[in-house]
Amino acid sequence: MVEKMLNEIISDMAYASCTVKWLSTLGYKQNFELVGDKLMCVQNKKFFGLNELRVDHLQKVNGLGYIYGLRHDNLCIKGIFVLYTDSDVII
Repeated sequence: MVEKMLNEIISDMAYASCTVKWLSTLGYKQNFELVGDKLMCVQNKKFFGLNELRVDHLQKVNGLGYIYGLRHDNLCIKGIFVLYTDSDVII
């Protein structure tokens, strides 16, 4: 039972890693974090309301949550935001 769970976790993390690498090849190089009710671009410390960013890609990752490919057209910012939905995940 434990071995099966570990294999699922490894598989889910490998899938998440591949998704992030794929988005990176498409130019999604920045990282976003949720701060209050805004998303902050970690690299330049700019804050964005949710309506200021466009969701280009959305991928569900079992056991983790969702990986978003986000874009701000006017500022030419493309980045990744991970929404953790599993309460057991340590950020």
